[in-house]
Amino acid sequence: MADAPLPYVIRPVTGGDEVDEAYGVLDAWFGVRAELERRAVIDRWLEHPQGLTVGRLRMRYHLLVARTSEGELAAVRDFHVVVDPERRVCVIYLAHAFVLPAHRRSGLAQRLRDVPIELARADLAAWDLPDCDLLLGVEQEFADPAAEDTLIRLVAYGRAGFKAISPAILPYAQADFSDVAAAGREARPLPLMAVLKHIGHEASDTLPVALAVAYVEHLFGVFATHARPQDLVAPRRHALARLAATGLDRVPLRPLPRDLQDHAALAPLLHSVAMTHFPHRLRTGEPMNPVVIPGEPERVSVRTTIPGPASEALRARHGKYQDARTVHLYQDAKQSLGNYLVDVDGNVMLDLYGHIAALPLGYNHPDLLAAWRSGRFDWAAGYRPALGVAPSPEYVDLIENTLMHIAPAGMTRVFTCTTGAEAVENALKAAFVARARRRRGGAAPSAADWSECLLNRQAHTNSVKVLSFEGAFHGRSLGALSATRSKAIHKLDFPAFDWPVLPFPANVFPLEDHAEENRALEARVLAQVEDILKTQDIAAVIVEPIQGEGGDRHASAEFFRGLRRLTTQYGTAFVVDEVQTGGGGTGRWWYHETWDLPEPPDLVTFSKKMQIGGYYCREAFHPAEAYRIFNTFLGDPVRTAQLGVIVEVIERDGLLTQTQATGEVLVDALRELSARYPAILSAARGAGTWAAIDCVDAATREKLLAQVRQRGLEMGGSGDRSIRFRPALILAPRHVAEAMDILDAGCRAL
Repeated sequence: MADAPLPYVIRPVTGGDEVDEAYGVLDAWFGVRAELERRAVIDRWLEHPQGLTVGRLRMRYHLLVARTSEGELAAVRDFHVVVDPERRVCVIYLAHAFVLPAHRRSGLAQRLRDVPIELARADLAAWDLPDCDLLLGVEQEFADPAAEDTLIRLVAYGRAGFKAISPAILPYAQADFSDVAAAGREARPLPLMAVLKHIGHEASDTLPVALAVAYVEHLFGVFATHARPQDLVAPRRHALARLAATGLDRVPLRPLPRDLQDHAALAPLLHSVAMTHFPHRLRTGEPMNPVVIPGEPERVSVRTTIPGPASEALRARHGKYQDARTVHLYQDAKQSLGNYLVDVDGNVMLDLYGHIAALPLGYNHPDLLAAWRSGRFDWAAGYRPALGVAPSPEYVDLIENTLMHIAPAGMTRVFTCTTGAEAVENALKAAFVARARRRRGGAAPSAADWSECLLNRQAHTNSVKVLSFEGAFHGRSLGALSATRSKAIHKLDFPAFDWPVLPFPANVFPLEDHAEENRALEARVLAQVEDILKTQDIAAVIVEPIQGEGGDRHASAEFFRGLRRLTTQYGTAFVVDEVQTGGGGTGRWWYHETWDLPEPPDLVTFSKKMQIGGYYCREAFHPAEAYRIFNTFLGDPVRTAQLGVIVEVIERDGLLTQTQATGEVLVDALRELSARYPAILSAARGAGTWAAIDCVDAATREKLLAQVRQRGLEMGGSGDRSIRFRPALILAPRHVAEAMDILDAGCRAL
């Protein structure tokens, strides 16, 4: 079909012995790496010389050989032409190429990159689609200094003018080409780099995000012709979700190295660097090996209605002295273990509520019990100290080696208290102190300041405000309550500050179907934020990374980067409330660290899974005077000591990684469940196992929660119609499978 500049003839093959020979060459190199489709798949493609249709995509497979003038095989190349006729986008997917050693450095490799463009244009002309955007794309291994061939290939593509999309923006993974069902194992997607050329736009250092999405969609269209649909969900979703989360209109393209000494270009493409952007199962290629809690129940066991008679008897006793109307059931604290709650009626329940997100290691973790029995906590068991007056050395060790060990990047100080509401309350006080110090130009408070504050007549201070968002929950103490905007029952009849509130730009799911809508809403809210910062005296903007009580509502990383830029520009404290999201449930200690902020937040609050309350802050938010932010106990030394053990276990057992991997299983399962029951469920979403799904309305949500509780699944609501998942970090896929069976039964019952 086409002549190479040197004495080679490149032409397509369609069948017979020549296909055997060509496939054999590719299989010898790519097959052993599980990077080549099975021969039956290749034959099926070759049976359709006019192309196949998959969904809205049209595609054609080409298998090329290059031979010398004497007929000696010199190289094999295969590729797909994949076009979306409606959007006029064509991806030329360079699947495999192998140049035999005797014919390397001959210019043949470059010709094998050019011929597919010529053939693609011929296909498009035959399909009457001559004016498509053309992407020449290839999947490439990441650079590995121990494998020189990976470096050489990157340099070759760099010299040919190809560029890469950073895995931080597009963590792409190729489908498993093996016969997974026959092998009797899970699919193992292969993380690879998206390397491409936008034909006719080679000089550009950016690519429209729509074309980056097309690159993924077109390649997964090819994979859909031979891989099981369920095996494509996770890698496709992971790549597109990260791409959507950037909020970019155009994706930056990273130049590839042009020689082996170009370390600046190679560094971000190293395997060790790139793999951090992929979830556990894509990083390792192996299924996760979950942590097992010895003696943990195998499954739920329901003996009575829930709550049962023993629980109701306790409620009657309890209710004489305290409000017991909110109690779900009464728990057998000693018998509960791992992910399973045992109640006083002997019911064994799978707990995905986790005492409102407060259980990092589940119930009665053996390491925590061993620490108690060993005497590790004896220093804190005999009395409760005023930690701001007479702490012990052990407490200082915990601050230094536990709390600061896991501190968010950029945080140099930590304040401890008891609850999440106190954490928020005191973080806002720190923001007010810093605001007043800036107003005074760093000078000490005046005599008038000292006297007026006791009369509640601080003219400047009383006009200072905090901006929060609709749906927010920041606590039930009076100051924090003025920033809380979720449930009216929390606020009714309590005096509140006249502080501004704006809509939270809650993303609509699935993200890939609502990217423009979500982006436009976030831009409108950021404009409103700037208007308020310009016109009012705002000491702090406080926001949850994901709104919990408000309905598990997400916004993009770009929105939070916008907030950070605006708060910096207008000298306002940026307070990130990680009371619920902090401590590992999202698969990270601190979810805000996924946002790639231009600079760290000013204050970060915590509680829940951290066992104590508090906030971290930057140095500028540490008060100059003692006693500005203070109370008697300043936290709880026993719970802080427990946190020391918890951090050790999380790091030893890789529980953040486990939570990321289990979270993928959970959210995928919730998507499948919502597809099965679209009249009941929708909008599955999550980060790690911090997940949620929506019911069609509040009444349906309450009925479903009642159904699953009677079947042994402890869950909770969120917002007006969501169901939230707040399990321990030891949750594993087997627990997810059991929970989905119960949810499925609950949906069928409705």
